Amino acid sequence: MKKYLFCLIAAMVFMGCSNEDGKISGAERSSHFITHFVVVDNIECSIGNNPFVAPVVYIRCGGKILHDGQYGNGFTLLQEMYGDTSFTGSTVPFSNGAYAYPIDKISVITDNDFDAEHPAGTAIDDIVKLKFASYEPFISNGYQYPEVDESAVLGGGLVSMGEFFLTEVNREMSKLISAKKSPSLKFMKEPDVAGVYSFSLQITFNGETLETRFELTFGNTVDEE
Repeated sequence: MKKYLFCLIAAMVFMGCSNEDGKISGAERSSHFITHFVVVDNIECSIGNNPFVAPVVYIRCGGKILHDGQYGNGFTLLQEMYGDTSFTGSTVPFSNGAYAYPIDKISVITDNDFDAEHPAGTAIDDIVKLKFASYEPFISNGYQYPEVDESAVLGGGLVSMGEFFLTEVNREMSKLISAKKSPSLKFMKEPDVAGVYSFSLQITFNGETLETRFELTFGNTVDEE
């Protein structure tokens, strides 16, 4: 499997040093803010089980990395497609990575009878939310943060897009998702019966549907907000 951690490790290596003038070593002048794109071809899930809050599922996406300097690899076409062509600052190689394509569709299917409305084999997209961060608001606003709540500004050009039920997620809202800050799933309702439940996660990027599986243990009350 391709190593989805590559871009994270590269970013840590390049961003960790500065010279005597306070400038980040390795920084280069650039006309684009996004330093690389990840053409996602595999997905995995990891679980953050806190007994006092709703279970959180982190989505790890890996795939081919397209970066500036590679001849004929599509990086420039993606850069133009997203309007990332007039940046006037400097970037560190592999520091600002984004998924090459937005999410066409995302769905979670339960293997077990979840509740009366969601029997085994059905999608539970109306009770699961996706949270992610994106570079799109920053870039489309002329490389400035838009007028959003301060808590949504994550730094480094990233903006938290909030939480959306999976039924609401579409291509338009999911452009330039951060490749270094994992998207996550949050269950807004617990099943009728406590226990271990298994699920299938399906995400479609650019017409290709990827799938992985995960399990969650339920047994605490989820506070719906």
